[in-house]
Amino acid sequence: MRNITTFKVGGRQIELFVPSDKAVGARPIVFMQDGQNIFNPKTSTFGEIWAAQDAATFVSAKRPKPIVVAVWNQKVTSAHPSGRYGEYAPEAVIPKVNPRELVTEIHGIPLYPLTGFAYEDFMTKKVLPKVFEKLQELGIRYRTDAAGIAIAGSSMGGLSALNLLARYPHIFGTALSFSTHWTLGGKSLARELIRSLPTPESGARIWLDRGTKGIDQAYAAPDAVAEQELTKLGYAWPQVECRTFIGTDHNEIFWRERLPLAFQWWLDGMPSEISARPKNK
Repeated sequence: MRNITTFKVGGRQIELFVPSDKAVGARPIVFMQDGQNIFNPKTSTFGEIWAAQDAATFVSAKRPKPIVVAVWNQKVTSAHPSGRYGEYAPEAVIPKVNPRELVTEIHGIPLYPLTGFAYEDFMTKKVLPKVFEKLQELGIRYRTDAAGIAIAGSSMGGLSALNLLARYPHIFGTALSFSTHWTLGGKSLARELIRSLPTPESGARIWLDRGTKGIDQAYAAPDAVAEQELTKLGYAWPQVECRTFIGTDHNEIFWRERLPLAFQWWLDGMPSEISARPKNK
């Protein structure tokens, strides 16, 4: 596909999209989880995609348009019986969740063993450096400060995005969480995960949304708890954006419609460039 570079890290597929606008400054970067669903319908789990390349290309921005990095998820195998559920679940937070609210099996796939810590290492110590290396090879100037780097995901990937912001605020300055799968641990999970986030003084920014149909119907109550906890921490608009999209369901069709809005919010509120590579000569 045009402007998409494909490579592997630790045997896992990574896809890198760079918009073709004539930007002169450093580009921000958004890492998107469930990467097989981002660009190509042929690889998508259910045949629908986020079309992030379109959102990144057509978003209106005064600064350079964003690079999109799609990181494919972990498949269920004998070596990884919990697949994406085990790696996207916030491993540092799960022990704090009320066990009566915790769901330990999703669609027949077990939550355990949790592999979230290993996934965090994979993203921060392997994927991030490799992406930087590829961008340098391509001669693309890119942001390296947290303010210019976002982590995004939907459902379980939304939980993981929030967790990566909480655990690595010096790397990821923004979490874009679509249809966050709070029902993994109900109100207890929403409370504990939000409490683990850095304070607003860190500059962290958070996008939370949900629909009102399908699985998303069950997110209303824990979503309200999440918003309350954000307020207690001192977060307020526009540093945090919480939206409900009436009549939308839990799939890529609707996330695709919302992605340009999330990208626009992210770019409009992004601080000026702090650090970038390679430097201008």
